[in-house]
Amino acid sequence: MKKTQWLRQDNAVTEILGTMLLLLIAVAIFSTVYFSVLTISPKSPIPHANLAFTFNNENITISHLNGEPLNPKSIVIISIDNTTISQEIRNISSWDTNNDNLWGFGEKLVLQSGQTDLIDCDISLKIVDKQSNSLVFFGEYHQPSDYLPNIATEVNDISFMQSGPTLSISASGDLLLTNISLFYRYSSDNVSWTSYSKFGVDTAQPWQWIFDFPNSYGWYEFYSIGTYNSSYETPPFTADAYCAYSRAPVISDPLPTNGEINVRLNKTLSINISDADGSVMDLTWYSNASGSWQQIGANNSVGNGTYYCDTAPLTSGFDTTYYWNVSVTDGTSTVESTRYQFTTLGESNPPMIPTYIYPLDKSITTLNPTLNWTCIDPEGGDLTYDVYFDTNNPPAAKLSANQSSSTFSSPAPTYGITYYWKIVAWDDEGLSTEGPVWEFTTLEWTLITFDDFESGWGNYSDNGWDCTLYTGGVYAHQGFNAANIQRQGNGASFTYTNPKDISSPGYTSIKVDFWYRSEGVEDGEYFSLYYYDGSTWQEIERFVKDTDFENGDFYHEIVWINESDYTFSSTMYLGFKCFADHWNDDIYIDEIYVWGK
Repeated sequence: MKKTQWLRQDNAVTEILGTMLLLLIAVAIFSTVYFSVLTISPKSPIPHANLAFTFNNENITISHLNGEPLNPKSIVIISIDNTTISQEIRNISSWDTNNDNLWGFGEKLVLQSGQTDLIDCDISLKIVDKQSNSLVFFGEYHQPSDYLPNIATEVNDISFMQSGPTLSISASGDLLLTNISLFYRYSSDNVSWTSYSKFGVDTAQPWQWIFDFPNSYGWYEFYSIGTYNSSYETPPFTADAYCAYSRAPVISDPLPTNGEINVRLNKTLSINISDADGSVMDLTWYSNASGSWQQIGANNSVGNGTYYCDTAPLTSGFDTTYYWNVSVTDGTSTVESTRYQFTTLGESNPPMIPTYIYPLDKSITTLNPTLNWTCIDPEGGDLTYDVYFDTNNPPAAKLSANQSSSTFSSPAPTYGITYYWKIVAWDDEGLSTEGPVWEFTTLEWTLITFDDFESGWGNYSDNGWDCTLYTGGVYAHQGFNAANIQRQGNGASFTYTNPKDISSPGYTSIKVDFWYRSEGVEDGEYFSLYYYDGSTWQEIERFVKDTDFENGDFYHEIVWINESDYTFSSTMYLGFKCFADHWNDDIYIDEIYVWGK
C-alpha cells in the first residue's frame, strides 16, 4: 500500500526531541531540590485529532478532519518566515459552527497572515493543548524552491459492505498536489472485472468524492492517482480499497392485511421477503400483544419466500386490536416493515350445517364410494371434520377425526346394503355443528359416462342452433359450466357424440342421474330425455314446467331405462331436447351420470 506524508515534519521531530530532553533535565534537577515538598499531579490525556492546513495568498485555514475535538483554549502558533503569531482558538472568529464550544470534526480556523503571497514564505504551524501541555499538531511549508510535494496518494479504507445509494470516498495526499483522480473497476460476480475507469478529479485538499455506484449492485475496487504540474503517479499493482454494494431486502404481502378487521382468533401471521441479490436473510417477528414490543418468532438463514408466525398465545381476545411488524437483514442492510395492525372479530359463530355433494342422499351407488361434502365458516376460517359412518341409523362409528379434507373414502364393500353417514364440522374456536344423517345403498353399478361440462362438451355434441355451452357459473349446479338448451331444433338439442355399447357388457338397467334448472320457461313448456336403441329415438321421460319444476331452482332427477322395456344395443345414444316457444326459455343441465347394471 502507498503511504502519504501530509507535510514535511523532519525539523519538527528534531525540535520536539530537543525540547523533550531539556524538559527532562529540568524536571530531574527540579525534583532533586524540591522532592520533599512537591507532589506531581498526573497529566491530562493528550487529545488525538487529524488536522490539516491550507492557505491562499493571504489567509491560512486549519481544518479538523476527524478524531477528538480540541479545547478552545488550545494555542495556535504560526511562524511565517521570521514572524510568529500566537493566540487561543477561542479568540479566532467563526470557528464554532455547531455551537458546542469545542473545535471538532468539519470545523475550520481561518487566520489572517498579514502577508500578500504566502506561497513564497516558509510557514510552520503548531497547536498546543494547554490542559495536557502537549503538542497535538505540527506542520510546515517551505517555498517551492526548497520543497516538492510527495506525488504518492492512497484511497483511504472503506467498509466492505455498502447499502448505497452513495458512498463518501477520501484519499490521502500532499496538499500541494495539483489534483488527485479516483479510479474504479466493477465486477458483478467478484470474479470477472471490468477495466479501471476514472470516476472524478478533485483539485483541492481534503481529497474527497461522492461515489454513486455507476454499475449498480456488485463489487468495486479503487485506487487514486496524484498529479503535480505535469508529473503523474504510477497506477498501483493492487487496489487501495474495495467494497460490495448490496440491495436491501424487500418486505411485502402481510397477512392479515394492515387494518383488517373481523380477523379470526389465533390467526397465523405471514409475510413475503425477497432479496434481489439472493442473499441469505434473517427474519424476526415482533408484537405488542403483551403490552410492550417483544420478539415472538424468527426465521434464520432463509431465502426468498413467504414465512409464517403462529400467534395463538397472543391473539385470543375478541374485538381486540393487535400490532405487529418484522425486521429483515441480509448481513448488510436491515429493513423494518410498517407497523401493521388488525382487529379480531367481535364474537364467534359456529360453522354452517354441512351439505352433501356425493353420494346423493338416498341414492344408489357403487361399492366404496368417496364421500364428498361442503361446509362454510361464517368468519371465513378453516374447518376440520369428524366423519361418522356405519350401517346403523344414526351412525355411531367415528371413522375419522379432525381431518381438514372434505372427502373420505368410505368402506361400503357389500352390494345391497344401506349405509348411513354424517359430518360434524369444527372451527378453530372449538365451536361445532353436526350435520344431518345421509344414506345411500350399494348396487352393482358401472359408471358409463360422467359430464359436468367444465372442460367442454365431453361425451356430448351440440346438435343445433338451439344449444350452447353455458360458462357463467350462476346457472351451473357445480363449477361454472352447464349445457344450455332452448326451444326445439332439428333432432335432440345435444346427444352423445359416439354410441355406447350396453349390450355386450350385459347390462339390464341404465340409470341417468343429472341436475337441471330453468329460467324464463312458461307453464306447460318442457324438456325431455331421449334414448336411441340402435334404430329409433324414443322419449324416455318428460319434465314439465309448473308440474315437475319451477324457474330459478335446481332439481335433481334419476331416470331408469330397463332392458325389459327397451332394446339394449351396441349403438345406444342419449340426448336432451327442449320444447319451448321463445329464445329466452332456457334449460341448464349439469352433472350427468350414466350408470349401467
